[in-house]
Amino acid sequence: MIKLEQNSLPSTEGFFDSFSATKIKANEMSYGFKYPFLLFWCQYINANLTAVICKTEQSVVLVANGNADLDEIKDFLSAVGYSSLEGEYELIKSLVGENVKTYNVVFKKSDCIGTPCPPPNIGDVFKILYGQKNKHIAPNKFEPFYADLSHKIRHGTASATLVNDSATAVASHITKNAAVISGVATLPDKQGNGLGAMALGSLEQSLCGRNIFAAVDDAVLGFYLKSGYQPKYKIAIYEYEE
Repeated sequence: MIKLEQNSLPSTEGFFDSFSATKIKANEMSYGFKYPFLLFWCQYINANLTAVICKTEQSVVLVANGNADLDEIKDFLSAVGYSSLEGEYELIKSLVGENVKTYNVVFKKSDCIGTPCPPPNIGDVFKILYGQKNKHIAPNKFEPFYADLSHKIRHGTASATLVNDSATAVASHITKNAAVISGVATLPDKQGNGLGAMALGSLEQSLCGRNIFAAVDDAVLGFYLKSGYQPKYKIAIYEYEE
């Protein structure tokens, strides 16, 4: 049975300790259940939680365990509709096939330093991330980026750093136990000076004791490995084309 959740997501220990699950939990913490653009459903089998579906506008993030009824989930997603679907590679492949983009999920445990990052100028963050052509970071528009990141920073579910107004690192989803790094970038004329690593390190210091995840393509995997991250598994993103 798939049920629309309207008050809270069930608290199941260990279920929200992955890249995609951290994004879902942080969305709940950031916005709750009062915004029409954000919906949550849970699948239960014999009263046990087996999957969580989070739909933001037309983008769906999905997590499921080995007991999930994938046929029911596939039929449900077809009914509600979506433009993109994200989750662990084997899960998404079983739902939509091989026509997906894959990314490496890397992991690191933050040292418990706990130095808060002062809120940066979000315009400067956007300029570094998206004001240049960066094939490793998907394009974005300023207004929704600003609204979302500033809202999450105020609610403690996102953080960002700036180094010398030339490099930035952003954790777009933060929960009590985990965080997702969504982007690290340096202005083209400042690259090669270690500023990206400094920005990432500063951000990590604010994520006291959390499990830190990032999803990266092969070209930037080495940067994260040099920063102490370990490869864990792959996620997939399927983009629906009419």
